Amino acid sequence: MSNRRTFLQNIFHFSLLFSAAGISLLTAACSDGDNNESNGILDVDGDCTDNGTNVDIQVTHTPNHTLMVSRDDVNAGSVKTYTLENNGSGHTHTLTLTGEDFTMLRNNVGFRKTSTTDDGHNHLVTISCA
Repeated sequence: MSNRRTFLQNIFHFSLLFSAAGISLLTAACSDGDNNESNGILDVDGDCTDNGTNVDIQVTHTPNHTLMVSRDDVNAGSVKTYTLENNGSGHTHTLTLTGEDFTMLRNNVGFRKTSTTDDGHNHLVTISCA
């Protein structure tokens, strides 16, 4: 009985280790090329209408791009296409926020969207309330 329990525990621990290693390898592989993560809605703290937003752009190269979504843009709520700035990377990307996106931000709900594909890759952009 003890040998069976030890055997099953070892299999369980090995499967956990193998799963974690597989996830790490998959994550590393996705970050080198096109971004395969799905867009999504985030629970966030902060107040977009008073403070504007925080923007995090998934890094696939250095230097990284930058983007600012101001509280004035959030309050205006009009469709707007932003340029993810060059910052010395040699290329730009764009990201369009829709009226629905701005409604989410006015309701203090953040989200993720994928930029255009330029220079052979894209970026996952996380926009949350500051």
